Amino acid sequence: MDWDPECETFLADGRGEPSERDVWAAAAQLVKAHGPDAVVVAARRADHWLAAGDLAQYRLSKRILSAINHLITMVPPVGSRPN
Repeated sequence: MDWDPECETFLADGRGEPSERDVWAAAAQLVKAHGPDAVVVAARRADHWLAAGDLAQYRLSKRILSAINHLITMVPPVGSRPN
């Protein structure tokens, strides 16, 4: 369960504060790559940034973690059919 370097590059491109779309895209990418383990991957990364003293990246990682939790817990509406 290593951190995906593509996500890090995506988020550390120097554009300033990432948009909600960026956060959700990163979360979706992590879920696609790691499945339910994406929560652990994102939490470890947040811990890494906190230990490194980079509070901006820590806050961003927590936003991504929150989005991952929403994506993983999403339940299809009753009566919906899979695509």
